[in-house]
Amino acid sequence: MKSNAIIRKASERDTRAIARIYVTAAREAVEREPDHFRVPTMDEASRLFRPQDSADAAVLVAEVEGRVAGFVQVLLRRPPEHPSMLKPRLLGYVRELGVSEDARGTGLGSQLLEAAEAWACLAGAQAMMVDTGARSLQAQRFYRARMGYRDIGVMLIKPLS
Repeated sequence: MKSNAIIRKASERDTRAIARIYVTAAREAVEREPDHFRVPTMDEASRLFRPQDSADAAVLVAEVEGRVAGFVQVLLRRPPEHPSMLKPRLLGYVRELGVSEDARGTGLGSQLLEAAEAWACLAGAQAMMVDTGARSLQAQRFYRARMGYRDIGVMLIKPLS
């Protein structure tokens, strides 16, 4: 089923709906990696997605039949001031992407990611970057097979206590 969503910039009135989707995703992340993730409160999650007046960040929502059914938070990552081995380029970075449980499988995630890519491109980004959990196999398939992303590194973690 293809989504008939309207993709638009998030407003203050969208923050609770975005937070609900985010908290659901956090619960799923905790199930996969309980030592790494936690479930934030609704207030904490709402604060994460308050609209910002920034040229370097945007929160976009997918509205379906008058309700927020998904969101994407995209940031610009500027090249480091001091040279490194990384090519100095402006990157778009998907900080968070979430779709409500009832809207999954409708193409909404693809629409949101394409809108985030378009936003980053208009802002001058030369590439788009995303990360996802090592055990989030469905998300990995989505990014690689459906959206054309490829692996460029691996993030590792080790508890120090």
